[in-house]
Amino acid sequence: MPATGAAARPPALLDEDTFFEWMQLHVRELLIALAVVAVLVGGVLFYRSAAATQAAQAEQALLGPEQEIAAGNLPLAQADLRRVLARFGGTAAAAQASMLLAQTYYDQQKYADGLSVLEKASASGAAKPFAPAIETLIADGYLQQGKPHDAAVHFAAAAARTPYPTERARLRASAARAYAAGGDTAAAVAIWRQLVADPKSGEVPEAQLQLGELTARAAKP
Repeated sequence: MPATGAAARPPALLDEDTFFEWMQLHVRELLIALAVVAVLVGGVLFYRSAAATQAAQAEQALLGPEQEIAAGNLPLAQADLRRVLARFGGTAAAAQASMLLAQTYYDQQKYADGLSVLEKASASGAAKPFAPAIETLIADGYLQQGKPHDAAVHFAAAAARTPYPTERARLRASAARAYAAGGDTAAAVAIWRQLVADPKSGEVPEAQLQLGELTARAAKP
């Protein structure tokens, strides 16, 4: 016969009196634990607030160099951009500053200096959203130095890092042209064939033309 009344109720996991007695005995440990939690939460909130403030300050610091570049004052822009890198390294604004600084060096035909800045920027975690643009700028620098094979490698890297299919196809086409210019016909042909096989790439007409020229060139004795 099933139990009824008090016998039917499940046993309490912990008697209230016992629970309060336990709390009184361990009040010090409880207060310490609460204090630790409060410090951790406060630390996280402070870090997020500080990071947001630094990011805003870094973005603001970019305005001056951008205006100086527009005015053609490259030496002053370069000095201010280097200050942004020194003060706000590891931020998205620092990655943007690196690209701007490299471009000013390119404008002065100081390609090695521009490439040095970009190589350092590419190693930063904050530069990840700008990776395709940074790799493209590196490729441009190598092209200007007369190193098409190195440029092709970075065009291909830029293509691999962009999430946009149209941009990816365009960058792969740039890589194929650079490979061909550097004498690596096989690598160029492989990319053009892949682009021909993708009707949505937007690069099919050029890919067909380039394939025809490269294969005809290879067929000549």
